[in-house]
Amino acid sequence: EDSGTHVKPGDAEIKKTRGTLTVVADGMGGHASGEIASQMAIELISRFYYADEVNTAPEALRSAIQLAN
Repeated sequence: EDSGTHVKPGDAEIKKTRGTLTVVADGMGGHASGEIASQMAIELISRFYYADEVNTAPEALRSAIQLAN
């Protein structure tokens, strides 16, 4: 029920400013729809992180995690 992804942007400028991103989410085994929640978490964190054009990379990651939560 866990999910994970490794994102390596194809765009050189995005890769330069944001780098690659690896996200792992624990799906809380035994709970209803844990696999759906963990998949949603990795998708949302990745999307929010790379869409943030204002914050530094660490701030964008922190914000992406909070938004996904």
